[in-house]
Amino acid sequence: MRSCGASDVALCFRPPGGNPVRVADERSPGTRTALGRWGAASWLLVAALCVACDDATPSSADVDAGLAAAAVSGIAQLEHAGAGEHGGIRVEAVGTERTTSTTSEGRFRLQLTPGEQTLRFNFAGYAPVERVVEVPSELLDPVLLVALPGRIVGRVQLPPGYEGEGAFDDAYAALQDVEPSQRVALDADGGIAFDRVPVGEHVVLVSVPGFTGARRDVAVGAGQRVDLGVIELRAQDTDPVAATAVEGVARLQGVRSDDGHGGIRVESIGTPFATVATSSGRFHLDLTPGPHQLRFGFPGYGVVELSVLDIARGETHRLADEVVLGARPGRVFGAVRLLEFSDDERLQDAQIRLVDEAQSLVRAAEPGPDGAFALDDVPPGPYTLVASAPGYEVVVLGVDLRPGEAEHVGQISLRHHSRSAAAVPLGGRVRLEASADHSGTVVDVRFAGRGLSLSRAVTGPDGRFEVAASPDERYALVVSRSGYEVPAAPVVEWDAESAGFRDEDGQPFDVELAVSRGPDGDGDGDGVRNGDDVCPDTADPEQADLDADGIGDACDADVDGDGLTNREEALLGTSVEAADTDADGLSDFVEVRRLGTDPLQRDTDQDGVDDAEEVGDPDAPMDRDGDGRHDAVESRARDEDGDGASDELDGPGPMGDRDGDGVLNGRRDDEGVCVDAAGCDVCFAVADALQLDADDDGQGDAPTSAKPSTLSCAAGRWPPKRAIQTRTVRSRSNASSLRSVCAAARYRHR
Repeated sequence: MRSCGASDVALCFRPPGGNPVRVADERSPGTRTALGRWGAASWLLVAALCVACDDATPSSADVDAGLAAAAVSGIAQLEHAGAGEHGGIRVEAVGTERTTSTTSEGRFRLQLTPGEQTLRFNFAGYAPVERVVEVPSELLDPVLLVALPGRIVGRVQLPPGYEGEGAFDDAYAALQDVEPSQRVALDADGGIAFDRVPVGEHVVLVSVPGFTGARRDVAVGAGQRVDLGVIELRAQDTDPVAATAVEGVARLQGVRSDDGHGGIRVESIGTPFATVATSSGRFHLDLTPGPHQLRFGFPGYGVVELSVLDIARGETHRLADEVVLGARPGRVFGAVRLLEFSDDERLQDAQIRLVDEAQSLVRAAEPGPDGAFALDDVPPGPYTLVASAPGYEVVVLGVDLRPGEAEHVGQISLRHHSRSAAAVPLGGRVRLEASADHSGTVVDVRFAGRGLSLSRAVTGPDGRFEVAASPDERYALVVSRSGYEVPAAPVVEWDAESAGFRDEDGQPFDVELAVSRGPDGDGDGDGVRNGDDVCPDTADPEQADLDADGIGDACDADVDGDGLTNREEALLGTSVEAADTDADGLSDFVEVRRLGTDPLQRDTDQDGVDDAEEVGDPDAPMDRDGDGRHDAVESRARDEDGDGASDELDGPGPMGDRDGDGVLNGRRDDEGVCVDAAGCDVCFAVADALQLDADDDGQGDAPTSAKPSTLSCAAGRWPPKRAIQTRTVRSRSNASSLRSVCAAARYRHR
């Protein structure tokens, strides 16, 4: 590895007291995975992905090179704190989930979205500070958190026999070393309370008339409430024991500053005697003569008890050794989430590592199904928290853990490489058999071994596709194309040497799909397997089959199944999707091929009666006048030959009225004898409404001159030969064809 240069954008490590060293170049995806393979003893990661080294000033091009360059850095300090005591200040971007903590020197770096952001700085006992910044940037001036004032409380106790109402009427307590000095009266119970006490070391003097005064040295931290405990006074005329005391030094483990030990409480168990150590850890505790059990305590530290066997009256006993309070372990907890492609299993693949200043792994954890994690029994001190997951960018946070405290680092969001500057291209080619255009094939890129999809791509005309992916993960390529045999999904992974994804044989993804011809194939490419396709050779994704004959409409020569081909119906003008175009109850086929009626009109002969009613049974259509032409094509409203009889009745049949005189022909037997109960027309061929037959011979008396060309009623015999009537009519079908209709009627004379 080489040292980072001023124009580099890289992952950099800085050994204690050494120069920054390059680990991975953002421009080389293959080296980006090296960090994940380094062990716990690797260099301490001091910047997130693609952060420029501390001694390098990133150019604008470097900043644009990666998301990690979008960050804000600077220094935050605590008022009245010494060097190395500025750690643990929480820095957060308002309205986001991004947080970090300062190092012991107060340095911080927070990755953010470019643009204007509001930073909030917090620390217990200090007033929060907000600062509007432009990301990326570095704050030139330190952010100073002003200490909140503290509070001192305590209680004065008089010897037995001196208590009572008014005992503290003229008593007071004074706080020295402050400007202006504070003096408060004791309450009726001897209580002392100083509010808004500045941070620092102070002397509290207690004065009660008639009793010896008392002095207490006290160190007040930012926003701290200090309890002096019980201050016992003696009557001025008793045997003095003020010189009876114990002195010594108490220190907090891990505190490097000589003046960082203030506030340790020292008390004699079972007595009212107690005091608080100064910032240097020194304490002086007035006691009564005799043995004592001392207890030393401080928040976040273990309690220490020490026996002093015997203190003589008037003696000040000095402890030979310093009393060291062991720091209690703390806890670091929070949650991690994957911004993209998250499920329970992938989330639990994430790792949380806590690294100390010596580059050693202190604690590690994996998140639960909800992303929550906790690092327990962590010794207090400054650390670097590293959150990572396969295929995702690394996030680094500074943590300064105080004794016995639980540090909540918030929610850590990990972004997938495919959505960042760390993305690499995953591509290939899918060709189609016997085709010049290879576009339209869908390639679903999935995470290997899981159903989760990274991205879906569609091939172009040359069959190529490409998606953004992570170099740290393996992917299965699922191809789908209707009408073609598709291969089993190959698994590919990043090959740093060739800078591309390769299969297990080391080959790029390049396949040709063969046309599928079996029942499970899809020859027409409509998404329906051949075995189920109603039109296997014609693309028909909707599979419409109007006449339910098993042949789809897209390939059916007779869509409506009425017996007429689609071409015939197009010529006739009938509907290819309705078997009965005019909705008269007769199919187009029956009307065109069998009846000769118009399939486009409900009433072909325009006599006011629908064709279906006039036809009755299509297999035996009604012909009332028996002339061989059924009633649907003979109008009861027209008389084409002008003989006075409507076309529908102008025939020889028994229900006809051939002469148009209003009298039906009637039914006769083979010999011409009327056998109709309603009677027969006595003058069959001549209009004779009166039906006169004077000689009752079955032939009417009407004159023969009425219709010279017809049969004569006066003649004694019927014509011995058949009367043939031929008519030519114009078909009313849409095809305008001409049809000749011959109707023959046979009559025999008596």
